Amino acid sequence: MAAYAGVVAWSRGSSDPLDRLIESFLQESGIPGAVIAFGLPGTEPELRAYGMADPISGVPMRPDDRFKIASLSKPITSEAILELIARRGLSVDTPVADLLPWARQARDSRVAAITLRDLLEHSGGWDPAETFAPFFVPRRDLVARLGVDPDHLSDCAPIAQAMLQLPLQYDPGQRYAYSNLDYCLLGLVVSRLYGGSYEDAVHALLPETAGMSLDPSTLTVRHTVRPEEEGFLAERPEIVAAAAGWISGARDYFRFASRAVAPLSYERPPYASGPEFYGLGWMVWELGDETVLTHFGAMPGVFSVVVKRPGGPIFVALFNGRPPNAEGAYRTLVEGVLTLGPG
Repeated sequence: MAAYAGVVAWSRGSSDPLDRLIESFLQESGIPGAVIAFGLPGTEPELRAYGMADPISGVPMRPDDRFKIASLSKPITSEAILELIARRGLSVDTPVADLLPWARQARDSRVAAITLRDLLEHSGGWDPAETFAPFFVPRRDLVARLGVDPDHLSDCAPIAQAMLQLPLQYDPGQRYAYSNLDYCLLGLVVSRLYGGSYEDAVHALLPETAGMSLDPSTLTVRHTVRPEEEGFLAERPEIVAAAAGWISGARDYFRFASRAVAPLSYERPPYASGPEFYGLGWMVWELGDETVLTHFGAMPGVFSVVVKRPGGPIFVALFNGRPPNAEGAYRTLVEGVLTLGPG
């Protein structure tokens, strides 16, 4: 065990470049602690723990600690959908309304055109930047905007049904707009096609997720949330399940990330430009002759990153705090990991 300026790490020592990268990231972001897992797919990953699992009580982070992983849940949902598609002989271009009949009652007729592909690529027609994000508003706003009482929710279906009574912001499939609602709907599709709960379906479809849970009692770290961020639906794993609800250790997520990814996940949407785009559940970075799959998650008190180099190593980092600029921090961390080289 080594200590660096208040950061405790189980590692190979302060001269290790990966340790330096994580130590610097924690200090600059003001995050209490992290666990990382890295290695080649299918192998037992190396685990390293840094900082504090609970900064209030002073409990140090352990390699087997379990975190909320926020939007690292989305690749899990995507893989479950693609597995169901393969088993049922469906297509990513199947209209969602064919699988969720109540979606045919949507106020906006364009909802009928939304496909599984659109939801997977965040091009379903909802743009929270132009309206609001239902999982990240205070309780009173949720009641006022949607007429939904959050105290009586067991999943996201009432939120989705209420949102379908509002107009879309753009024609489905025409552009990218990151939306947790898209993945809420995908989770409901998984549950309906499987014939059980979303969590049970994922465990059955993806055996690699056996160590993950939607049960908040399985958390072993303290995610520090500011008072003004408390009370959002995003805090409740059973509600944001498919979009941002999973709880996992770094080793467990590494095991999932070791799965072979369907070639469809790399397909570039027709509206995408530049070397980065959102595929089917993954961010795709085309870097010269290498294509990297990555994703990050950020919620109050939560930050998480995965980097998957096809044919090469996988890197998973779970944190019990959120940096001030989550997207910038994500890029800094991914670029730092890629700079370390393929080994």
